[in-house]
Amino acid sequence: MKLQSSLRKKPSDYHIASFMKKINYHIIFENCYLHPLILLLPTILLLFLTYLQIMENPDISFLIPKNSANWICFNKPLDIISKRNDRLITSFRKVVDYNGQDCSINYLAFKGATVFLDDNLIHQSDNIKLWKNLNSFSLPRNLSPGKHTLRIDVKNLNASPALIVYSKDFNFKTDTTWEASNDGRTWTRAILAGMNPSPIISQEFLPSTRVLASNFILLAVLFSTIFILCTLNATSKILKSIIPSPSILRWLLIAVWTVISINNIIRLPLYIGMDIREQIEYMEYIANNWRFPLATDGWQMCHPPLYYSISALFLKLFQQTISLATTLRLLRILPCLCGLLQIELCYRIVKYTFPEREDLQNFAILIGASIPANIYISQVVGNEPLVGIFTAALIVRLAKGLSSHFIRTDYISFGVLLGLALLTKITPVILTPLILITITYNHFIFSEFRPQSSSIFIQHVILMLIVTVAISGWYYFRNLIELGTLYMAGENPARGIAWWQDPGYRTLQQSLSFGKSLFNPIYAVNYSFWDALYSTFWADGLLSGTAKFSNIPPWNYRFLISNVWLALLPTMLIGLGIFKSIGYKSSSERSVLLFSAACIMLYLAAIFYRFVTVPYLCGVKASYANGILPCIALLCATGFDHVARNVIIKRILISATIVWMIFVLFSFFILVNPDPYNSHFYTFMGDSYAKIEKHKKAIQYYSEELLYNPNNFVVHNHIGVSFIKSGQFKQAIKHFEDSIRINPEYCDAYFNLKTCYEIEGRRNEATELVNRKFDSCSRNGNQNN
Repeated sequence: MKLQSSLRKKPSDYHIASFMKKINYHIIFENCYLHPLILLLPTILLLFLTYLQIMENPDISFLIPKNSANWICFNKPLDIISKRNDRLITSFRKVVDYNGQDCSINYLAFKGATVFLDDNLIHQSDNIKLWKNLNSFSLPRNLSPGKHTLRIDVKNLNASPALIVYSKDFNFKTDTTWEASNDGRTWTRAILAGMNPSPIISQEFLPSTRVLASNFILLAVLFSTIFILCTLNATSKILKSIIPSPSILRWLLIAVWTVISINNIIRLPLYIGMDIREQIEYMEYIANNWRFPLATDGWQMCHPPLYYSISALFLKLFQQTISLATTLRLLRILPCLCGLLQIELCYRIVKYTFPEREDLQNFAILIGASIPANIYISQVVGNEPLVGIFTAALIVRLAKGLSSHFIRTDYISFGVLLGLALLTKITPVILTPLILITITYNHFIFSEFRPQSSSIFIQHVILMLIVTVAISGWYYFRNLIELGTLYMAGENPARGIAWWQDPGYRTLQQSLSFGKSLFNPIYAVNYSFWDALYSTFWADGLLSGTAKFSNIPPWNYRFLISNVWLALLPTMLIGLGIFKSIGYKSSSERSVLLFSAACIMLYLAAIFYRFVTVPYLCGVKASYANGILPCIALLCATGFDHVARNVIIKRILISATIVWMIFVLFSFFILVNPDPYNSHFYTFMGDSYAKIEKHKKAIQYYSEELLYNPNNFVVHNHIGVSFIKSGQFKQAIKHFEDSIRINPEYCDAYFNLKTCYEIEGRRNEATELVNRKFDSCSRNGNQNN
């Protein structure tokens, strides 16, 4: 008995061991770089997955240079209009100076190729699934020395053809000395892939340097005034009393946001917004059928249904009492509220991280209230603001608890917010591994290492996941049962909606370069991944999805385009904040900063993955990252704290930031509504539905337009065409006759009316008048669309 008791550990021994174990955990996680590396693990894995997709997946259209040769393509203006099911062929040719020696030539074609030498077929590669495999051929042994024409015809589906050729036997490779043709008759110099000219719509805007120069006096006056006020604030008790506290500043900027939002709800045309017709179609589907669609039922219906269900409810309530236009304006209230709440969350995360630093809290509030990506996406109908606010709330809630031990209610709130976010959009799923890593780290640091602590922690994590699945899991399990997959992305071929945008591929240079968005921010998504992110984060670089200059949002472009230069300051501060988060001394603050930096890096990796795998111009936009705006504001304030050690520098930074904020807010305050009677909206919606052969819906919107504008002869013609496609010829004839009555010179109506008369067999009724006008239009070629 004495021996057993001597072997038994004393209670104090257990506490000492527990204490030493805790000390070891702190050494591992707090005093080395293991913590940042662990948090970056999801980002590293996602980047590795992206690399594998680039190298192995034939469906990923990513062009990599080979042996100092470059991919080339046909030189044509970039067409931003979406296209469907296009088969394209481009011919490339080069005069070869053959010296008579054996020569092997290697090539890759995007995606199939036929090789001719002096118009004689010498090689062919038709398997487009193997386009990433290197092909080679040798010049014929009986080929006479001298000049010969090598021509390679490259064919592709839903992407522009491209080619890379090189030979190790002699100096021969693809470059801009090659010629290219799309018809085999007209030949022009080929260009390097990814270097297509800017879209025509972007050429309608002045370069940002000229716009910035025109604002120089205004910028100088604003900056000088604010700098002087900051200087006087140091000595004047009156000015000191005027400077608001973070709490008051937050409410002031929320009030400014509210004024801007109310103004824009009224004045922003209804046709503005990403895929606006498809968004409305999703809402109407739920409102009319009282069930959720599958991803195969429509363009936008691949998204989870929470936002569209809320909007459909309001659509159903109001559609019988007020007009569709007014209802759609009311539906903008929810996105505006979500954007507005981001200011509150930016304030909260900095307050939790730096509770004693009101200067940093104020600076973060200024940044959070002025992010253009949050402003412009919150002014229109769409699900991104709602998923952004759920994600941001989740991040702030998590950040609040990083300085202490999480309790049961924390895990429940994490599950609720994550579930709501996933029921709104799939994007927040990328945060799940990072959240699990973060709460596990928090457990190791702050748990008391009681024997039951790990089991309690596991129970809490399981509880969080159960809550998440209970809220959003039913949607994904339904997809699994009905579609065979948890989630069917918009670009999935199984949906039967195949479409593409020029050029249909990505290049290595587009992944690495940056700078052109500083000079031409509009549709800078064409230039590179970083230009796309920059122009859509600090300006509305995609014009809210508008492809025609006549339909652009009525922003104040004098301020908007200048912002791309003014935004260099917050960009650098964010980068500096990410870097400084690694070496931050305070334990609790460092945890939040590292978590915020990890969120930003993870979202960058996710957007880059989309950039690689979905080669659409709209595939890269900064509004995907709205959920991490609190992280961005926090790290920007951290960068500001590091730079603003000197009083003068601090005043300069504050003054420049306030000037930038003023320009941003004025950029998005609409002064004039270009479509006050919604005429353009109804016509736009009718044309959109007619284009996809949904003529019943097209007739509905055309009729709405004619109700307010009965003398619109173009719409009378368009609705007549939709009636023809619907087999309702009598109604079609009536509208064609109305179109001719309003404008007797409008030839399209005569063409269509004659068609109706022939179908109806009414050849003797007014045929002479119609044919006379028809012949006149044919001779003059005077057709108006």
